[in-house]
Amino acid sequence: MAKTWKDIEFLDYKERQVRRRSQKTRELEQVLTGNTNEKSKLVGIAVGGVFFLALLVGGIVAHRHYGDLLLTTDAARSVLRVWKVSGTVEISSGGSAWERVKQGAKIGAGTHIRTGEGSKVVLKPAIPNSRILLFPESVLIFEKIQLAQSNNQSAAFNFEIEKGEAVFDFQGGAPICMVDLPLISIGAQKVRFKARITGDENRVLVSHFAAQAQDRSDPSKKVVVPAGQQIVSTLSGPFPKPKGAKDVILREDWY
Repeated sequence: MAKTWKDIEFLDYKERQVRRRSQKTRELEQVLTGNTNEKSKLVGIAVGGVFFLALLVGGIVAHRHYGDLLLTTDAARSVLRVWKVSGTVEISSGGSAWERVKQGAKIGAGTHIRTGEGSKVVLKPAIPNSRILLFPESVLIFEKIQLAQSNNQSAAFNFEIEKGEAVFDFQGGAPICMVDLPLISIGAQKVRFKARITGDENRVLVSHFAAQAQDRSDPSKKVVVPAGQQIVSTLSGPFPKPKGAKDVILREDWY
């Protein structure tokens, strides 16, 4: 059956409508795809920004934490920690009244430490294998710590014994230990020794390695005290510890 002009025009009209709809559909898809890509870009930028901010904040926090850690480390190296206490142990700083000290307390430079009758205290610096034992009825002054600028480690400890006796064990080897008695001074590194004041006599016994004794009234007068030897305030020369003498052998378990 032959188609009329009206049928042909109608079909042509329908075909044009289908093409227009298809074109609009493609345009809509492109718009949606474009928006999706833009959204993806925006999401990517947002995620990247958040990640960058997280890194920035984390870096700032880490930097501050690292700075605090360095300050804490320096501060920790400038104090002694009370490791063990037996009996009555008191401290005084800057002329303040004496007060009891407990295990775990921290003692800063310029502090006087004293022990009562039958009392002892063990003090530990922030140096491996290092400790100080203060015997009964003794007074020790923790004068200062000198920090080395090159390696930021404790370079020297300074103490003074006013009364009684104490053992200094610095076998870790990091610091130089300087101890003043009324008549003599002791300087050593990597050493264990006991210093004792009895009346007008100063006596130092070296258990491990060696120490140098110096006359406080005449600094030019010095003598080296090797392990197993002791020295008295006259600095006439080191001599072996007397046989059978009490409290002169420094045991490994003295602390």
